[in-house]
Order: sequence, then structure tokens, then C-alpha cells
Amino acid sequence: MWWKVDMVKMAVQLLPPVMRGGLTVALLKVLTLPVRYIYEQLTARRKNADRRLNTTANVMYIEKALNEAFYLKERQIWIESTEAEDVVFWHRRNELQKDCYMYRRTERGVMLKRRGECSYKDSFVVWVPTFLCTSENTEEDKYGGRNLREIRNLLSYYKPAGRTYRIELYDYE
Repeated sequence: MWWKVDMVKMAVQLLPPVMRGGLTVALLKVLTLPVRYIYEQLTARRKNADRRLNTTANVMYIEKALNEAFYLKERQIWIESTEAEDVVFWHRRNELQKDCYMYRRTERGVMLKRRGECSYKDSFVVWVPTFLCTSENTEEDKYGGRNLREIRNLLSYYKPAGRTYRIELYDYE
């Protein structure tokens, strides 16, 4: 690509052909060392930014990011979506709220709950093999919670806003 530049080669090509001896090239290598260091840092950051931009918040890309973080080839970490519950809240007349529309006779019935009785389900479940973390408790975990912390950090970075998740452990055969 056009942004891949060999600084030493470029500096040697800028010299007149008469001055392209071994000592001058060695001097140019030393003089271009700070520029090469900065260039390598910038290309490493560019590669990291490209890797992050290629991974979006879709489920398959979250799975890809998790599996690549632990160098897993056989997709041992996967994500399942949970089914959403149809919940309608009801209230009493003394709460001074408008009546809410429940359902028509032609529709199927829904579960009615009071405010505060809502069951908060997670948006998705992340299945993690036990060879990465043995317990969700850091004291009981064989690795001290290091891998589980890395999984949670990746999930909080890549998951869509407002989504919740649960981590489940399974025995890998």
C-alpha cells in the first residue's frame, strides 16, 4: 500500500549515487531511527484501529472478537439470544394514571404485573468454556478471574447500548 514506506530505502534514494557507500547508509540508518520508531508506532495504531472498526456490534462479530482474544479456532465461545417477554403493567385507580389498554379478544393473553414486579431478563447469554474460567467468582476461579475480566471488558466495549448479558460456563469436551 502507499502508506508502507521504508524510511532507510527512501533516504538512500534521496542521496546522490556517488554518496551511497556503506558508511553513509549506516549513518542514514542511525539518523532515521527516531522517524522509523514513530512510523512503526503509527502503523501499529492504524492496524489496531482497523481491527476495531472491522468488528461491529453484531453478534457474530462479538463472537469473533471473543474467540480471537483467546486464540480459539473452533468457536468455543458463542452467544445465544434470549426471548423477550410480553409484559403489560397495570395500576390501580388511586395511582391517578390513565387506564392502559391490555389486549383485544382476538389477541393472545398477556401476563399482567404490577410496577416493580418486572422480571429483568438479559438480552443475550455468552457461553464460555470452563478451560477459560472455572467460576464466576474470582476467588474460586483457577485463573483468578483474569480471563473472565477480559471477556467482560470485551463485551462492554462491543455490545450495543442498553443490552444486558449473562455469562454461562459449560464443560468443553
